[in-house]
Amino acid sequence: MPSATQTRSAQREMTVKRDSVETQSADMTQEISAEDVRLEIEARLKSALEEAMSKARQEVAEPYPWWNLYAIGPIQPGARMAGSFAGPLLPHQVIRVNEQAYVATILLLNPFYPVPSAAELISTFALPYEVNYTTGNLTLWAPGPAELQHTGSGSFIPGLPFAIDVFTFRAQTEGLYEMNISARIYGCGQTGAPPFSGFARAVVDVDPDLFMFSAPGMQVDQPIRFQVYR
Repeated sequence: MPSATQTRSAQREMTVKRDSVETQSADMTQEISAEDVRLEIEARLKSALEEAMSKARQEVAEPYPWWNLYAIGPIQPGARMAGSFAGPLLPHQVIRVNEQAYVATILLLNPFYPVPSAAELISTFALPYEVNYTTGNLTLWAPGPAELQHTGSGSFIPGLPFAIDVFTFRAQTEGLYEMNISARIYGCGQTGAPPFSGFARAVVDVDPDLFMFSAPGMQVDQPIRFQVYR
């Protein structure tokens, strides 16, 4: 049976270890940037594309899809189970006021169709694109606050069949929110042609379900929803 001194020593050691873990988690959260999120998604996307290309068959390249949009988020790097109440905490979709979160959008060009492929045509000319994040407050049935509205822009990189846009935000107002994402690919010189416009109907949910035992996955025809609380 351990002595009182041994027990106090063990308790102090556990406290120090717990404080160390919390400090490391907080430091990691502060150090992660939108660029870090983009690079992580890009690495996983490149791996998935390489696998798809190696298994490509003729029937994969159906004629209609030149490109598509996928949304991921909200993401709170470092979010964890509530061993303590030092945030951010899981799930990612429940965000405390002033906590930083990210939503990423992937613009994916079809590497299979037509010939030459949409990926080759659009990326070779480094066509510009624009991504719009439009958020509504479902609690008030009103437009969301300014910090949850955003327009991102960039240009495709020659030889790269996708582009990634990351929106960083800190919500200031409590409520239940819905975010819809639309995008436009422009012609050279930011002209309206070619006719490429669309919205993200596939959202990658990074939170597992507690009771359904489902893993994080993709939801179709559902916008991004998240809660902000104080």
